[in-house]
Amino acid sequence: MLKGGDFVITKNDTIRALYADDFSKFMEEAGLLEIFEKGELRCRHCSKAVTRDNLHALIPTSESWDMYCSEPNCVFKFAEEGRTFTDVFS
Repeated sequence: MLKGGDFVITKNDTIRALYADDFSKFMEEAGLLEIFEKGELRCRHCSKAVTRDNLHALIPTSESWDMYCSEPNCVFKFAEEGRTFTDVFS
């Protein structure tokens, strides 16, 4: 589940955080719930399956979403790449 400090950025930048109770609805509306539940969504950095237990961040791209798991190296890579995420919202 999402833990304190984890966050989500949406394509229209109106939601900066997502309550765990709203996660399924959000993923369904984004068209990702079914493939997420099948374990088909992968961490952008390490390619491990992203689950409710290890999801650290969900970032919009021009075509879909990038996900990062909570492995320390992936969290670091997410933070390192964070400077470029503002381009998505320009």
